[in-house]
Amino acid sequence: MPEWTLRIVRDCLKILAREVLPAGKTVRLPSVANPEPKATVDGRSLDALYRGMVDLAGQGPLQRDGTALSYEDRTRLPAIVAVMLDAAPRSGELAAQSLSDLAAGETAVAVRRQQQKPPPNRVEEIAALAEVGTEAARSVLGGWVERVSEETRQRVLAAVAELEPFPEVEWYPLREGSQVAVRRWLKVRQQLVESLPLEGAKTALWVSIVPSKAGPPGVPLRPQGLRQAYARGITALNWVMAGQYGWEPLPTTMEQIRRSVEAGPLEEPPVQ
Repeated sequence: MPEWTLRIVRDCLKILAREVLPAGKTVRLPSVANPEPKATVDGRSLDALYRGMVDLAGQGPLQRDGTALSYEDRTRLPAIVAVMLDAAPRSGELAAQSLSDLAAGETAVAVRRQQQKPPPNRVEEIAALAEVGTEAARSVLGGWVERVSEETRQRVLAAVAELEPFPEVEWYPLREGSQVAVRRWLKVRQQLVESLPLEGAKTALWVSIVPSKAGPPGVPLRPQGLRQAYARGITALNWVMAGQYGWEPLPTTMEQIRRSVEAGPLEEPPVQ
């Protein structure tokens, strides 16, 4: 498992052990280091990614070292990247998007945020509200209550209860180029969905373009499929651009790009 997953599993086991073990009994748990997030990329690289995907879309079918990009692939990739750069969604949030998450004219896109750890993500805000140190707040939120006093724990929990919840849906404006990329993908997507032999709702924004374990082309794309599609596209872009002056290979993981983007949501939802 990834280091972050190992850390979470270990912390959950620690909490469970405290609840189920008899008094005086302990359990040995492995020491898992707090992994450092992978490096982000700068603004110039993000601009290069956007331009590179547009150029890649205009080229013929690409194939090298087992990586092949069809016309459908080269249409979907710029749209995915455009939404990533304008709204910074996670792969799971991308996979959950439907046609109703596009504003009229494709001028904006909605993201249903799936906060993995809402309170810890706001640890500084919680610490300030509770008037305690950041580490004390982090200890309470992480379940390490033995590190702090009962008074501190109660103050932190009270601060968490006072916080306003994250918005369920956030709307982000799409740049003109992003709107074009999304419209091009919608045309290809429509052809894929219309050819589906299955009945039922066909509203997913991102769908598959080749047969897979999930089904025929046109079925909703899962988070893993989105990550694989992005990695395949970036791999192709890196070897197309290799050797060009000033080009630095881009990371093939969506998360590194997502954390590099500073996207600001609209204050009010767009008129549908």
